[in-house]
Amino acid sequence: MNRETKPVPGALAKMEESVARDPLRPETPAELVDEELREAGGDPERIRRDGGDLAKLLLERRRTILRDRAKADLGARREKAERAPRIPRDSREFLLRRIAEIERDPRYGGQVTAMFRNRAIAETSNDELATLLEEIEAARLADEER
Repeated sequence: MNRETKPVPGALAKMEESVARDPLRPETPAELVDEELREAGGDPERIRRDGGDLAKLLLERRRTILRDRAKADLGARREKAERAPRIPRDSREFLLRRIAEIERDPRYGGQVTAMFRNRAIAETSNDELATLLEEIEAARLADEER
């Protein structure tokens, strides 16, 4: 309430009374709502139809907004992945050293552990190791931007 507004005596009681007789409660029969709408000059069928159309429109808008957000998010993720440095695939020693460094990092070590849960690092190709490192670097970039 701003300083210029003065409380109206009995306003709260009037609001509580209005809510108590509100015909739009879930337990109120539709026939009673229709009757009150007609008494007030409304057309219950038209109101239902217009309400249904509005609900469809709002759901479609929501879907569009969510789809647009998802596209933007995907685009941003792809851009970050493209900015991640490419890992050289020719030096196995370099790849293994980087994997060992990342394993000690509590933020990203779990990814390495998960990849090698059912197989040894020795069974992994240089391309697989480099791809894992690139994915981790992309995640690191994304985390730094937050």
